[in-house]
Amino acid sequence: MAEVGCTNIFVYGTLKRGQPNHPEMAQQGPTFVCSGVTESLFPLIIGSTWNLPFLLFVKGTGKRINGEIYKITPKQLSWLDYFEGHPDLYEREKITVITTNDEGDQPVEREMQCWCYFFKNFDKELLNEPYLDTYDDETLEEGKRYKREEDIHHRDEL
Repeated sequence: MAEVGCTNIFVYGTLKRGQPNHPEMAQQGPTFVCSGVTESLFPLIIGSTWNLPFLLFVKGTGKRINGEIYKITPKQLSWLDYFEGHPDLYEREKITVITTNDEGDQPVEREMQCWCYFFKNFDKELLNEPYLDTYDDETLEEGKRYKREEDIHHRDEL
């Protein structure tokens, strides 16, 4: 039975399974739905002192972004808003995500509306950074890997 008020969230960076901040999100109890890819192009870059993945809010520029869809409760969404610094750092927007989950031999593709966190107030120079379609901290070169600080919500340098 679905919990009242549940919604979908699309994560593309450190909150995905196997990535540095997934354990913190997993403690909140979201339900993994499937993998997906954004219907629209967006620039996904690595930036800041911490080498954060930033999905820049420039629809139609960049690449289709691979990520994961989770079903979350209003309480979990509130936690994610806090974690992502919404609305001061990242801002949450609804986007269309195409599911890439396989069932048996036939891939099942469908559209889902999901919340997604974007970096909207950014220096336009960030658009000159290389665009990614997938974030995986383990495969990034040494100088681009995520740097975890004790206070991840210290945003003076962003």
